[in-house]
Amino acid sequence: MLSQKAHKNNLLNKILNQALVVFIFLISLQPAFANDNIMKQVTEETGEFSCLTEKEAKLFQIINEYRESYGLPPIANSRSLNKVARVHVIDLVENKPADGEDSRGLSCSLHSWSNKGSWRSVCYTKDHAYADAMWDKPREITNYTYSGDGYENAYATTDESVTPEKVLEAWKRSPSHNAILLEKEMWKGSNLLALGIGIYKNHAVIWVGSLIDPLGALPVCKSTI
Repeated sequence: MLSQKAHKNNLLNKILNQALVVFIFLISLQPAFANDNIMKQVTEETGEFSCLTEKEAKLFQIINEYRESYGLPPIANSRSLNKVARVHVIDLVENKPADGEDSRGLSCSLHSWSNKGSWRSVCYTKDHAYADAMWDKPREITNYTYSGDGYENAYATTDESVTPEKVLEAWKRSPSHNAILLEKEMWKGSNLLALGIGIYKNHAVIWVGSLIDPLGALPVCKSTI
């Protein structure tokens, strides 16, 4: 039989092991809780997401300056499309849907959405086979407050954070991204009227649409004015 001391040691070890398992479990939940909290702030437009951040406001400004240099009118900021952009950019960073592939084995791009939210997941491939699922996101994310299609430019860097000027330069160098900004080629005549910005860590996205947002613009954070 075990001595009383050995029995106490065994009991103590069991308690410590159980405590360690609980601790590891709680630690594993922290990222999920953090992500849920961030998404809640985005959808409710609270905290840092109640207004355009300095970087978001800067990217919005220089995109319109770029358009104006080509004789195009500025695009109005869209509260609804800001929400879409922010939800997506956080999903890209935290849930990494662009790291997957579709049933055909084709890689997902930055226009992809994960299956870890209250939206329809989509692995957006380079052949644009799932374009409709992406264009529908403004209606889906805003519960039809914004009823038009949405189109996206996305950017990612290996740096810790993004610089608005570098984002725009990258899009200007990419024919497909530049065509959206300047409404050229397949985008000619699209008459873009709404622009939303989302910047989070080392990713940036914009969403544009051809309908005026009934909610108007999101204000710029006072600290950035």
